[in-house]
Amino acid sequence: MMKEEGAQALNYGEGQGYRGLREVVCHKYALFERLEITPENLIVSNGSGHALSLAISAFVDIGDVILSEAPTFSGTLHTIRRHGPRVIDIPVDGEGMVTSVVRDRLEELKRQGQRCKLIYTIVNFQNPAGPSLTLKRREELVALAHEYDTLILE
Repeated sequence: MMKEEGAQALNYGEGQGYRGLREVVCHKYALFERLEITPENLIVSNGSGHALSLAISAFVDIGDVILSEAPTFSGTLHTIRRHGPRVIDIPVDGEGMVTSVVRDRLEELKRQGQRCKLIYTIVNFQNPAGPSLTLKRREELVALAHEYDTLILE
């Protein structure tokens, strides 16, 4: 690396992460997913906690309402709470996040004149409960996000 990039390799680099890695990711997306993206469309984070913090800070303001699985990974919950939203718990059963409760909470918020900014879920091997969100519930969750104009953070 020092031979190829010299002193620049010792700098902090771009805020979005190492460009060479982002270029490789773009190539893999084109090859395996048939998606044409550019390095400017990617951010390389320093672990999942960093990525979650970036996403939450981009979309959630203090006092906003978000829905989150309960239970959920304690580290993520701590990261979410540091950004100051009101977190509404959604239960998890053997099929993952209970989407009928999601609908109830979204409808209740709508009646109160409030909007849910995002829904946080771990769809595969939910931590700490363990189930994966079923295909039926995944489709329901996406439909709810469209209907109630909110985001899903997975």
